[in-house]
Amino acid sequence: MPTTPTTTPTIVSGTNTQRKKKGKDFTKAEDIGLVEAYLGVTTRPEVGDDMSDETMWSLIKSTFITKTGDPQSRDTTSLKSRFNSISSKCQYFSANYAKVMAQPHSGENDNDMYERACEKYVDFRPANSGKNFGLKHVWDILKEEPKWKPQVPKPNNEAEAVDGTTKRPTGKHKAKENKEKRRANDKESAEAQALETVRIQQEIDRDRAKAVLMSAQSEMLMAKHEIMKVNLHGLSDQQQEYYRIMQKRILDELKEEMESPKKKQKETVNVEDEDEEEEGDGEEEEEEEEEEEEEEGEEEEKQ
Repeated sequence: MPTTPTTTPTIVSGTNTQRKKKGKDFTKAEDIGLVEAYLGVTTRPEVGDDMSDETMWSLIKSTFITKTGDPQSRDTTSLKSRFNSISSKCQYFSANYAKVMAQPHSGENDNDMYERACEKYVDFRPANSGKNFGLKHVWDILKEEPKWKPQVPKPNNEAEAVDGTTKRPTGKHKAKENKEKRRANDKESAEAQALETVRIQQEIDRDRAKAVLMSAQSEMLMAKHEIMKVNLHGLSDQQQEYYRIMQKRILDELKEEMESPKKKQKETVNVEDEDEEEEGDGEEEEEEEEEEEEEEGEEEEKQ
């Protein structure tokens, strides 16, 4: 009589598996390697709309491995998630840096402006949860790229070109017009900056939602793998029945996913066949009508 194992798999409601442990944090060298790999791949001429996301990230991963020299440390999912996080935070920081550049302080250098932007970043919307920026090592690379480059509005009070002649003093009416024009331009600039901030927020939200979805899909896939690997030997009858049902459900879903493209292709072919049949029927009807008209014409001539 076989002995019953002292331990059995833990059945948890919902996913039926334990949550995947978070991997180790990315190092600065890995961050730099990832950003350089992403830019190196996505700026290639052959990378366009025709290249799938999977193929693109496969190239990014290969380039990342070449730069970091550690092929076992990160999978594609972790690389995507980390880059989305870097991208969104750097976009937030860029918006703050643009504000600092638009209002420079006397005697301020680049480092001073960076520190001021860091102070603004902590209080810039809830996305960063009050955390410090901490990504200067990659922002120094991304800030030259269009997507992350600070967009500073042009000043509205640029000096007019001097033609070398003496100008008449500005009249009261003209000065009032200029003041109203500057006020209108300032309002337009503020509205444009607000719209740009909203655009950045929307793009960050999309990137974050995409990263969350990818993480959930990865966890679900791992959960299914764990269920399929369960050895039913030694489990109670109820546990065996449970895992058989779950394994069958997983297999059915997999079969349905594999058959779905074939069904769509078949439906497309059927629709095309129906269109051809309708065209054929229409041509036959036209031929019959023409024959009837010819017969009627011949009868009229005989009469």
